[in-house]
Amino acid sequence: MANRLFVLGEELENDPLARAYSGMTNPQIVSSLNAEDRSTPVDEVSSSEIFEALDPAEFAGLNNAGKARVDRLLGLGDGIKVVNPSNARTELLALFVAGTQTRTNLAAIASLPASRANELRIGSVSEQNVIDAKAARGI
Repeated sequence: MANRLFVLGEELENDPLARAYSGMTNPQIVSSLNAEDRSTPVDEVSSSEIFEALDPAEFAGLNNAGKARVDRLLGLGDGIKVVNPSNARTELLALFVAGTQTRTNLAAIASLPASRANELRIGSVSEQNVIDAKAARGI
């Protein structure tokens, strides 16, 4: 708990993303920190997630070598690395260029909604957490 309050206090005092905590009420700070208004990249996705992200018409439009590359990737099973850089990511981006529906779908599964509190790894923040963090830092 102490480390969590320290991290929260640092965030409130330094405001590294210029969220203007100093002008917010405690409930507004809680809302700002817990709002899922950001995204965070995922390291891995499953082959079924990739399969569902494929636009059928775009897949059908691939040549035989391209289809074989996709099949090979899907055969990797769960835990396909999509973090940048990875071979799987490079392969998929080469097959489905910018502007394609598949590329849009793949981008969507490569990140998750996140809050600032999640980014800070402090979990959901309560008003009491804000009060305690401010008191500990004298702000």
